[in-house]
Amino acid sequence: MICQSIKREQWVDKLKSKLLKVPYVHTIFTLPHHLNSLARNNESLIYSLIMKVAWLTIKSIGAKAKYTSGMTSILHTFGSDIRLTGAALSSIKANDLALKERNCKRRLAARYSHYLSLFFGGMSKSGAWIYPKDKHKLDKYRSICASYKAIFIKELRTLHKTGKINYHNDFEVLIAEVEKIRWVVHSTRPTMETKIIEDYLAKYINRIAVSNKRLDYIKDSEKVILLHNDYTNQQAGQAAPKAFKIMEPLVAIDQILQHVLPPHFQKSRSYGIHNHSSKLKTTIPDAVKRNSQTIRTVFEIITELMKLHPYKCEKCGSDHHYIEEIKPNKSWILTYINIPTPRPPPQFNSLQKPIPK
Repeated sequence: MICQSIKREQWVDKLKSKLLKVPYVHTIFTLPHHLNSLARNNESLIYSLIMKVAWLTIKSIGAKAKYTSGMTSILHTFGSDIRLTGAALSSIKANDLALKERNCKRRLAARYSHYLSLFFGGMSKSGAWIYPKDKHKLDKYRSICASYKAIFIKELRTLHKTGKINYHNDFEVLIAEVEKIRWVVHSTRPTMETKIIEDYLAKYINRIAVSNKRLDYIKDSEKVILLHNDYTNQQAGQAAPKAFKIMEPLVAIDQILQHVLPPHFQKSRSYGIHNHSSKLKTTIPDAVKRNSQTIRTVFEIITELMKLHPYKCEKCGSDHHYIEEIKPNKSWILTYINIPTPRPPPQFNSLQKPIPK
């Protein structure tokens, strides 16, 4: 797994280079479990739609306050027990960064999720930074949930009318069902400690749904045992206890493969000011800019992951070394090494008769 760790650390370095000196919020946009079947049959479309609608929701909040926010989002489809958990994780500048709480973990058990890291507020066209009216949240909880649901259903209807959605049941019945329920959008309080967000989002980058150390095959009973976190029986303020899930081999294979993303799908995306094409980047005030984060080399990351220590001089103990190029000296061997003079070949006398064979 060292190769995936290298890619993950490089992704974190790139994320740090984008962040500004403003509060960030961790927000989780979830998809109701009623849409699981639709998502399974239209993975690329629904996954992209979750990320797109999450940004449109944040964008609509900023439009009311006349500012443009910035967001980094990650798609998350699996839980500890490898069931479908559709979520979009997002980092929004001072807007939605935080750890999932115990109750939220339970609600997300059968949903797709989208994790976001967002600005808390945003920048106006003049370059001034604007914060939301409420110092603890972007908008009212019910308002965010309602906006997210309305925009998602509108975009979903558009895809269905154009014939891009493949669904075997009555589409309108499905829409009527999800319109009756509240869609969950979990958001935490803003924080300047962005390292919490960076480490949390990095957990879902360049990783598989389940590692080999959590899986075991019992040959006698022909069963697969999965070790996972049991959030149902988790006590407040304590880590979730471990539990075992027993499955048939084909069921285990199916649950693992359902989390393989479509080919060329971009799991992490940036929106608003965080997007590379944003013209507002040139107007960002110096007061909110950070020192540019250096992208570490592969060697530096491997050294840190493997906890290797740099070589130190045996005499002075210093690890400050410099490299000096020593050019080859072609005459060194002839100068310092005495090589016996090789015996010359015998001279041939033209008058000498050749020896008969």
